[in-house]
Amino acid sequence: MLLEKLSVRNFRQFYGDQELTFSTDEKKNVTVIHGRNTGGKTALRNAITWCLYDELDKDLSEPGKLINFEFVKEGGTTCRVELEVFYEGDRYHIQRQLPYPNSPTKFSINKIYDDGKHDPIDNPDNFVNSILPKDMSEHFFFHGESKSPKTEDKRKVRQAIRDILGFAFAEQAVADITK
Repeated sequence: MLLEKLSVRNFRQFYGDQELTFSTDEKKNVTVIHGRNTGGKTALRNAITWCLYDELDKDLSEPGKLINFEFVKEGGTTCRVELEVFYEGDRYHIQRQLPYPNSPTKFSINKIYDDGKHDPIDNPDNFVNSILPKDMSEHFFFHGESKSPKTEDKRKVRQAIRDILGFAFAEQAVADITK
């Protein structure tokens, strides 16, 4: 999966519509996000993981307050995060929205065609996990200020890699053939 663009609307400290475009150049394919403390770097990473998995950092202060404080003071009740990504040659629009405080989120993925038409993806959670399992996400979208991985984390990485490569299916097939 190649991230192309992240858009946030009234998410955490980001008031209104904000957009971040990632490098998709084949040779210059790194996007560096640099800023002062409390500038929103961690909020951007949380926006991505919330959009994909409906999860936030465990150590995030006030995780229940996703909607921008200033927007709430004005009577606002919703926030949204959108990702545009490429996967296996196709473009997808991924969106998660919190319609009201303390309500369930709305999650959707659409495959986007060159002519602008789109098709919704059935079971978007399964689709995301087939590209990047939730257990692996913390190793791609990592908290740079956190400590080094523990042994337990290394086991999770190993298992997630095995899952991506389809080892569970292969091992089950071997077991079935043996029987």
